[in-house]
Amino acid sequence: MTSLDGIVRFEPENVRAARFTNESEPPPDLRPSVLGLALRSPAIWSFVGLVFVAVFAPLLSPYGPTEIAGAQNLPPFATHLFGTDGNGMDVFSRVLYAGRIDLLLPLLATVISVTVGTCLGLLSGYFHGLFDASLQRLADVFQAFPVVILSIAILAALGTSILNLVLVVALVGTPLYYRIVRTVVRPLRSAEFIDAAVCSGHSRARIVFAHLLPAARPSIEALFPNSFATAIQVLAGLSFLGLGVRVPNPEWGVMIQQGAGGIVLGHWWIAMFPGAAIFLVVLTLNRVSAW
Repeated sequence: MTSLDGIVRFEPENVRAARFTNESEPPPDLRPSVLGLALRSPAIWSFVGLVFVAVFAPLLSPYGPTEIAGAQNLPPFATHLFGTDGNGMDVFSRVLYAGRIDLLLPLLATVISVTVGTCLGLLSGYFHGLFDASLQRLADVFQAFPVVILSIAILAALGTSILNLVLVVALVGTPLYYRIVRTVVRPLRSAEFIDAAVCSGHSRARIVFAHLLPAARPSIEALFPNSFATAIQVLAGLSFLGLGVRVPNPEWGVMIQQGAGGIVLGHWWIAMFPGAAIFLVVLTLNRVSAW
C-alpha cells in the first residue's frame, strides 16, 4: 500500500517487488542472502560434516593410520567397525585419515586450476589475436585425451611425487575453466560498460579483473564443486594405478587397490568402505553443485 497526494493506492506484491528492484538497495525481505540459503541446504551441511570428520580424524579414529591393530583380514565387528586389511591395520581409521589427503590435495589442485584457467580465459577473451589462438589450440590438445591417460603420461615424464601429483591434477582441469571464462568474456569485450571504462581511462588490467571477472564469477562458482569432485576421482584413480599416494599412507585409491584382490576371497570390506567414501563425497559435491 502506498500513499500519493493523500490517495491510498494498493499494489500487488509482485509489482511492489519490481518497483524496489529499480532502487539502489532492495528491501531485505525481498532479497534473501546467499549465506542464508546455503545454511538451509542439506548438501552444504553434508559436505561440512565430511570435512569435519576428515579434520578431526585423530580424535574420531580408534587407531593410527599405519598402526597394526589386530589380525589380518578381520571382518567388520565391534572392535573394528570396518574390519582390518591384509596388514592388520584398522580400515575404519585409515578411511578417516585418508579423507585428509583425498580432500586437501584435490582442493589445492582445483584452486590452482581455477586461478590459472580464469586468468588465461580473461586474457584470451579480452585480447584475442595470436595469444588467443595459441591458447585455444593448446586447450584442444589437452582435452583431446582422456583425463587419466593424460595424467599418466605427464606423471611418467615428471616423476611420481605429491607435488607433481597436485600439479598434474590441476593441469588437466585448467582447460575447462579457460574455455568457460573465455566464452563468457568474449562477447563482453565490445559491451557498452567496457567502452565506458576505456573512455574513463581505466587500465587494461583493471578492465579485465574489475569489470570482466565479476561477469564470469557465477559460472566459476557453479563449476567449482564438480571440478573438485573430478579431482578427487582422478587422484584416487592415479593412486589406484600406483602413480599417486604410496602405501602405507592412507588414501582411498590405494586402499581400493590393496583390497581389490581380496574380493574374490570374500574380503570385500577392504575395498568397499574406501570406495563408498569416494562415492559419498562425490555425490555430496554434485548435490552442492546442483544447489
